[in-house]
Amino acid sequence: MSTQTTETAEIAAEPPVSSHESGLPSARRIVVFSSIAGTMTVFGQTAGVSVFIDHLIRDLSVPRPVISTVYSISSFTAALAMPWIGQRIDVIGIRSATLLVSVLFGAAVTALAGVWELVGLALGFFAIRLLGQGALSLLAKVVVALRFRVGLGRAVGITGAAGALGFSLLPIPISALIEGVGWRGAWVIGGISIWVVMIPLTLWALTRAQDRSLSGAHRASGDGRPGGATRSEAMRTGIFWVISLAVAANTLIVTALTFHQISILGEAGLSPTQAAAVFFPQTVASTVTLLGVGLLADRIPGRLMLIASMTLLGTATLMIQVMDAGFVPLVYAVSLGAALGTAFAAEGVLYPRYFGVREIGAIRGLAFTISVAGAALGPIIVGVARGASDSYALAGLALLWMPIAVGLAAAIVRAPTHDPQAASVDLRSGG
Repeated sequence: MSTQTTETAEIAAEPPVSSHESGLPSARRIVVFSSIAGTMTVFGQTAGVSVFIDHLIRDLSVPRPVISTVYSISSFTAALAMPWIGQRIDVIGIRSATLLVSVLFGAAVTALAGVWELVGLALGFFAIRLLGQGALSLLAKVVVALRFRVGLGRAVGITGAAGALGFSLLPIPISALIEGVGWRGAWVIGGISIWVVMIPLTLWALTRAQDRSLSGAHRASGDGRPGGATRSEAMRTGIFWVISLAVAANTLIVTALTFHQISILGEAGLSPTQAAAVFFPQTVASTVTLLGVGLLADRIPGRLMLIASMTLLGTATLMIQVMDAGFVPLVYAVSLGAALGTAFAAEGVLYPRYFGVREIGAIRGLAFTISVAGAALGPIIVGVARGASDSYALAGLALLWMPIAVGLAAAIVRAPTHDPQAASVDLRSGG
């Protein structure tokens, strides 16, 4: 039997789990919790922070290159802590971790209202990136992996799309809020809103007993649900690196091309306004694909999702070679957005599918660090390649090898298999 057929059979063989088994929380409450938690990360996401940048530059007298560098360094430094954050989530549970992160995240956002100099700003950026983009985002994803065994892909698609759409739209009212109460007042209101929303939401979604029932370690200790691999065991498999590098390739290339997108499309003859408009179909494609692939993910082999993402990503980079003012920018934008949506749906499903949930926080925390490292390197690679030539064609070629290499790896590397009745993952290559 082929690897692909075996993998599909394993998906179909998953036994149903009722919402009452082992005192698990309501599926609907977890979907609502994850979707809203993903939306509330906006104050730690670049989309949310970006509306404050011009005000910070003006009022703190910090040059744009300096504030950009401080933000990048703070983001990367925060990402280095995510493997540890993931481990702590596995140990203390979703409920306690979310309450703690929400209190600290709200405090960090509120504290940014009082910054007057660069050091305080750097510390504030570090805190909101660690707690918002990192910890709260990770919690929103991990709780879905822990709660859903049957229908995991559907839950990943719905919550991922809802969260992404939410934090993509919230910068508009945040910008209006800044106009009304100033950027310092907007940070204060933002911090308070995190407390007001996340603390009651967490208490509503999870009781202490339900939180314990979600624990991957608790499952592995004998309640009959699969536990899984440790992070170190997962790291010794090829498929862990294929999934992680597929997501990292997406974040690297999408961040790089988005960062330089006005200039890239300007070379094709588009005005800055027209180039900015291309972000809309890119965002729509990402959200729709995340939802659509999530709905299908429980019924299709994991390698197919990874190969599809790399194919779309490769298509987007190839479009740079033939970019003009016709339909090519639209194909480029849709391919780029769809690649990212497919990769995010795949990672949400495949880590628990292949490695169980015993240390899902630690596993995804490490994957998050790898992803952010890619995002940090992307704009530099494109900038250097553009400086070495008279167009972005060389930059496109410099990026193209990544989706090709990862796509080939996804087709070749065998995935681990697991026995649905056992409390561990078999990390030997599956046939």
